[in-house]
Amino acid sequence: MQLQELGLREFKRNEDGVIIESTKAGCPVAKRIPFKEFMHSRQYFTQSRAMPVNAHEVLADLTEMVEDYVGIKDRKWGEVTVYRDKMDIHGYSEKNHNRNNLPVLHPEVSLQEVAFSRIITKMPLIGDNDHNTSIAVKWEPGLCQVAVGLNVRACDNYNIFSNKLYETSKELDYMMLKSLIMKEIRAVEERHMMNIQIISQLMNRTISEKQVVFMLGEIMYRYGREDQVINVTDLTEIQRGIHRSALRDEPVRSLWDFTNVITDVLKFDRNSGDSILESISKANSFINSKLLSNAAAN
Repeated sequence: MQLQELGLREFKRNEDGVIIESTKAGCPVAKRIPFKEFMHSRQYFTQSRAMPVNAHEVLADLTEMVEDYVGIKDRKWGEVTVYRDKMDIHGYSEKNHNRNNLPVLHPEVSLQEVAFSRIITKMPLIGDNDHNTSIAVKWEPGLCQVAVGLNVRACDNYNIFSNKLYETSKELDYMMLKSLIMKEIRAVEERHMMNIQIISQLMNRTISEKQVVFMLGEIMYRYGREDQVINVTDLTEIQRGIHRSALRDEPVRSLWDFTNVITDVLKFDRNSGDSILESISKANSFINSKLLSNAAAN
C-alpha cells in the first residue's frame, strides 16, 4: 500500500508536473486501513514507562490472550483507524524548500516507511453482526486504552457499550493492564448477556422531546466538570443529529435512539480520536444512569 492510497495527503505540483509540496488540506481526519496493511507499516518507537511497547506488539499480545484464555480461534482485528495528523514519515520533507535537503514527500512512498502515532481498532469476540462483544484498542506512544464490551453497528464505529475502559498510567503499567483485560476476556460470555438485556431495556424506555432537551441540558451543564460526558463540539453535533432525525420523520423516541445519535457523532471519521473511547464510555454510562435512576421518565 502506498501513501496515495491512504488518502491522508494531497500533493501539489508545479507547471512541469514536479511535486513541490504535500498538504493535509482537504484530506479526511482519519482513514481505516486493512489490519494486514497496518502490520506492514513502520513501528512507532516509544520510550514511555507506562507504555513501553508499540501498537504492533500490543495487538499481537491481545490476540494471544484471546486465543489462550477464551479458546476463541480465528478472531481477527478489523480495519485499523489511522489519523491524518498522527503520522511520522521520517526522511522526507512536506515542501521542496527545506534546510536539510530532504526529498519531497511523494505519493509512491510505501506504508512500510510510515509510522502511526495514534491507532484504534477492535476485534469481535462473541455474538452476531448486530450485537457482538468486542475488544477495542486505542494506542499512542504514551498510553494504551482497552475497552471490552458490547459493540453495536460493528462496521461503523467504536461504540463499546460498557464502562470497562482501562488506560495505562503511572499507577497502571502495561503488565497490569494485560492482567485486567485477561479477567474481562474470561468473563466475556456473562457480560455479553447482561449488556444485551440492558440494550433491550433502553429500546423499551420511551422518552419525550422535553426529556431529550433535559438530557442535552444536563450534558451541557456537566461540561468542564469532573463528571463531564462529552465536549461541546460533539454536543453540538448531537443536537444537529437529533434535528436531522426529526426531519427524516425518525425522531428520538427512546433512550436507545438517543444512544444511536451519540454513536453516529462519535464515528471514527468525525473526530480526531483524542478522546473517542472515553467519550463513548462516559456517554453510555450517562444514558445507563437515566435508565437505572428512572430519571428520563420523569
